[in-house]
Amino acid sequence: MEKNANYFIVGVFVSVSLMALVGFSIWLAGVHDLSPHERYTIYFTDPVSGLNEEATVKYKGVEVGKILGLRLTPERSDLVKVDIEIKQETPVRAGTVANVETQGITGQSYIELATASTDKDPPTRVADEKYLVLKGTGSKLDKVLNELPNVSRQFETTLSAIDDLSKQGSRTAGSIRGLADKLKDDPSQILSPPTRKGVEIPK
Repeated sequence: MEKNANYFIVGVFVSVSLMALVGFSIWLAGVHDLSPHERYTIYFTDPVSGLNEEATVKYKGVEVGKILGLRLTPERSDLVKVDIEIKQETPVRAGTVANVETQGITGQSYIELATASTDKDPPTRVADEKYLVLKGTGSKLDKVLNELPNVSRQFETTLSAIDDLSKQGSRTAGSIRGLADKLKDDPSQILSPPTRKGVEIPK
């Protein structure tokens, strides 16, 4: 009987030790937030450069969750789906905006959520999607970089127009300088302009 009791105590000790070890491992990995979470899928038709799994999700600058995964859509080449997990108390509504942002000088990308205070409608439920769906927009930096070729072409066109205007100005300045030289040599041209003959009637 005493031997069985010792086995029981040892078993309890081993079980408690294993549970403590698992708990410590979870805490050490940084996944010790045991508050309830909700999951959503964000649809992006813009580039999501820099995003990766485990990247941060923020709500108006406050960290509220992380990215679970990114996936392409076989039936739509322009659509990227990003699954996120965020704290349940995060105010996510139908009009919640999800933007790809870049953090400071580190260049790490994350998702920034924002909801209008007047928005009370729940997020959209899409057929065949496991989670509620939000609409996202891509990185503003990527949009700026994509527009650079157009800006460069416009800049070149402007420079060309300025160059043409400069050449015309040079020609005009040359003409004025030539006229000034003529008037300097013979001021009478402006004081006594040449007479114009009328129509001569034959005698």
